Amino acid sequence: MKLGFQQNWDGYKKMLTEAYGHLVSNDDTLSPIVRRNGVIDFTPDPDIFTNVCESIICQQLSSRAADAILKRVYEMMPGRELLPQVILDTNREEFRRCGVSYRKVEYVREFSEKILSGKIDLEKIWELDDDGVIETLTLSRGIGTWTAKMVLIFSMGRPDVLAYEDQGIRAAVRDIYGTQDIPDTEQIKAIAESWRPYCSIASMYLWKYRDGKVK
Repeated sequence: MKLGFQQNWDGYKKMLTEAYGHLVSNDDTLSPIVRRNGVIDFTPDPDIFTNVCESIICQQLSSRAADAILKRVYEMMPGRELLPQVILDTNREEFRRCGVSYRKVEYVREFSEKILSGKIDLEKIWELDDDGVIETLTLSRGIGTWTAKMVLIFSMGRPDVLAYEDQGIRAAVRDIYGTQDIPDTEQIKAIAESWRPYCSIASMYLWKYRDGKVK
């Protein structure tokens, strides 16, 4: 059972190719990084429920700590799946023994309750525009604008999402575009005008740059 799952990605790979050409042609500063990396090889993971829960659990943790905690959580879950009713049926202390804080346990439980009650509909959410998705997901505590934007980019495959809140993007813009300090929101928005309508894909290149995969 996958909640928020849609499998039809016809045209997504074509869009990645179009985004590559657009960024190469329209941003002389970013273009060398885009060229060296080539067309992004990525397929969204549309299991929105799982991705949101993982994001909540991993907030403010190192990658190593987050991976270890998630491994324990999945080993605890029947079928090794995160599902709303299973989460609600699982004792809070079992999550705590996996390393999940009480606050995060309450957040994933609240999100699960909103899914089961229909307050957040992960099928109808695909029909919403980007702002509507953000507004819907952030109804649940523990899900902020950044998390909602990550869902838009990595689960829903929306091509033009600008996560200017992301520290990795801010640092990459500073390094690549030579801003004196970490750029503010307005600076990033101004630079990103040349990326549109492919801000999500430009962001992927920036993240790869920050990860050291592209120089």
